[in-house]
Amino acid sequence: MKTQTIPPSALPALTLSDGRTVQFIRKARAGDASKAHRIAGPKGNDIDRSAALLAQIVQVGGAPVTMEDLLQLDLDDFNAVSEAMPGKPSGPTAEA
Repeated sequence: MKTQTIPPSALPALTLSDGRTVQFIRKARAGDASKAHRIAGPKGNDIDRSAALLAQIVQVGGAPVTMEDLLQLDLDDFNAVSEAMPGKPSGPTAEA
């Protein structure tokens, strides 16, 4: 299977309400979703899993972030970043 490379300039960038920029560094992969599930743990909820997934594929203000960093965002900002995610999981596995 051939992986399609997306130039960084084609990936979304958003400005948070505090003025910092969120830049996607790549599309999410299936392995990222699996890792996010492990990071969030058995008691993790959908928000935890989303934050764990996003932490693997975004930078905020040019620096890597953790799941916990993203959980500190204003909810409107968090939702905007989640909606902009390229390669966003969909279907039954997205709700697992």
